[in-house]
Amino acid sequence: LKLDQAAWLVSTMSKCTLDLDDLDDEDRAILKEVAGKGYYHGRPKNEACPAPPRIEEPSDANSQGKAGESRASFDEFQRKWGAFDNDDFVKSIEQETVRDV
Repeated sequence: LKLDQAAWLVSTMSKCTLDLDDLDDEDRAILKEVAGKGYYHGRPKNEACPAPPRIEEPSDANSQGKAGESRASFDEFQRKWGAFDNDDFVKSIEQETVRDV
């Protein structure tokens, strides 16, 4: 970016104005209250918490699959998208798409 382009970008992206003409007195009062409280108003405070327990070895219930098992054997969705790992399949899809255009 050139210097003048960067200055233009910063000047256009860093400002946000709200049209207050359509707002009634109650809405203006709410906006004033919210603006005074700031962005982080009402957010929970950071608190120290214990470190998560270390998992030494995953149990069979938590393991996602056996070693050497492909993701395509997991479910139909994985089988569908696993086909895109095959270059010949991808080329055939590309050819069909180009032919249809």
